[in-house]
Parts: sequence; C-alpha cells; structure tokens
Amino acid sequence: MLKAEKYYEELKKYENSCQRLIKTGGAFLVVIASHELYRFTYPYEPCANFENTDPVNFITGKIVDVNRFLEESEKSLALYDFDPMKLHLEKFDEKLNETKSIEEKTSDVYTSLWKSFDKKTLYEESKELILKRMSKEVIEKTITGKTVLDMGCGSGRYSLGLSSLGAKKVTGVDISEKAYSQSVLIAKEENLDVDFMEANFLELPFEDESFDFVFSNGTLHHSSSIEKSLGQLNRVLKKGGNSFIYLYATGGIFWDTRDVMRRVFSNIPQDYTNTVLGTIGMPSNRFFFSDVWHVPIEVHTSREDVEKMFAALGLEFSKIISQNAFDLDYALSRNIKDAEVMWGDGEHRYMLVKK
Repeated sequence: MLKAEKYYEELKKYENSCQRLIKTGGAFLVVIASHELYRFTYPYEPCANFENTDPVNFITGKIVDVNRFLEESEKSLALYDFDPMKLHLEKFDEKLNETKSIEEKTSDVYTSLWKSFDKKTLYEESKELILKRMSKEVIEKTITGKTVLDMGCGSGRYSLGLSSLGAKKVTGVDISEKAYSQSVLIAKEENLDVDFMEANFLELPFEDESFDFVFSNGTLHHSSSIEKSLGQLNRVLKKGGNSFIYLYATGGIFWDTRDVMRRVFSNIPQDYTNTVLGTIGMPSNRFFFSDVWHVPIEVHTSREDVEKMFAALGLEFSKIISQNAFDLDYALSRNIKDAEVMWGDGEHRYMLVKK
C-alpha cells in the first residue's frame, strides 16, 4: 500500500528497536512506547479525548515519534542488565504451563487482568457496551424473556449485562471458574438469574437446541478452532434462535501492527507488562493492551472467510455496526479518509439466525 509505505518502514524499525532494548534492560521502555503507539491505532482514544479523522497520516507521525523515543533512549540511557523473561522463568514453573490447553492459557492471561475489575466495570459498563453494539429493538426481540448462553463468558460481565437487560435466564460458561468468581457474587447481590459453569466451549455440556440466544463476544478467535466452536454454537442454539458473535478481522495497519507487537511481547512476561502499565497510571479496565500482546492465540479472519463459515452451517447472517466510537466498524461506516488502509476489514459483529 503506497499510502502506508512510510508507516510499514517505521514499523520494521519499531520492532528492531524493541527487540534490542528488551535484550539490554529496556523492556519497560518497550511497554511504554508500545502503549503509546497502540492506543492511537483505534478510531477514538477516550483517555486523550482524541478522534482519529486522518488515521494513516496521524499514525505514521506517531510511530515516527515513538521510534525517535526508542532510539534516543537506547543512545542516552545506561540501562541495567536485566532480563524480565529470565526472572519470570525462574519464578514460575513453565513445565506446568506447557501441559495446559490453549483455552486454559488464554483464561490465565485474562483472569490476571479481570481480578482488578470493580463492580462498575463488571456490571454497569457491560450493559452499556451491549446497548452500543445491539439496538434496543434487537435486544427486546432476541434476548428479553429468553434463555441465553454466554459462550466463553470470561469474567462473566456480559452474563450480568444480558441478565440485567431482561433475559429470562443466563448461563455463562468458561474453562476456568476463577475467571468469573467475582461475577458469581455480583449475581447473588443483584438477584440476577445467572448460572456460571466451568466448561470448554469446544465441547459444550448441553443438549442440542438448548438456548434461545447464544452470545459470543470476542472468544472464539482465541480457541484452537473457530470452525469447531461455531459448530457447538449452532448445535446448542434452538431452531429459529438468534446469536450475536464478535470475531477479529484482518487487513490494514491496525491488525498488522498487532501482529508485530505480539512478536515483540513474546519476549516480555505479562506480569511485567501489567506492572509497567499500572505504574504509568493506566486504568485497570483498559485491559486490551495486555491481552492483545500476551494471549497465546489470536486468529484474524477476513469477512469472506467468516461468512463462508456461517453459510456452511446453514446460519443466516447479517452484519451489524457498533455505535461505540472506539470500535473499528463504526469508523469504517463513517467513510473516514483512508479508513480501510488503517483498519482493513474492521471487526466482525454479526447477528445469526438458525433456520
């Protein structure tokens, strides 16, 4: 892409500088610089009250500034000989970690972030996010008074939100009960009809056609098989039932930058990253930095491939556009200059119907 050629040249410099600094005691600088770059790859950065209306030119200028910071730090600072990954390996039993499935490792990454969530983040904000991504009309038609499965519920925050929006009963499943432990308490406090269950969504422990609605927000792309996960979603959904699904997309500066950052952070342990981000004052609910950088698997799919998977299962599908200014598909819908160069296919949010 000619419009993005300068950015990709700088992205190579960024990766090389980061790898050198990690080896020479500057991992904390890498975390700070990466945080600064990644936060501005989104259409809207609420903590800076910044709306990105010229994304390619802006992010190119930003990565030039970030690279200058990395280069000057490398030249100017006498860093200590410190390898955070070596310390991590000495502290934790990695042999035990190697026996875990991808889904279990993913749960560990997220659970370390969710434990700092307060009730507002888990309960109140989840409802607001659902309302920005699904219209009230759709919620009333497909969720209110219905039995709902939150497939890969994680912290359980969306299970709470779905219940508060009028679902008859919500069942949240995740591979580890420690992920949703706080939400269990909140459900009791708020008298919500929510059950949480430890289960692998690749092998859901439910009869066929058990639920009126299946909610899957940002989970299946972290599994070892999106196709198998979708098959399970389709199996437990009742005929005529509906589903909301969110999957990562591909293409553009945004997704390419994530790929590079994931390579960089494979050499920095997550607990170190979290400590640095906390030290610079990042709010605890902005977990999208650490999860992107450290989650063991992150599958990006094109719109064409996603829709082929839906069609193969006989699911009717319609793409929905989020009304959250932070979301990529919202920015793409507004015809912002060079939006596709910046955000590619955006994000995949769909309503599905099982006929």
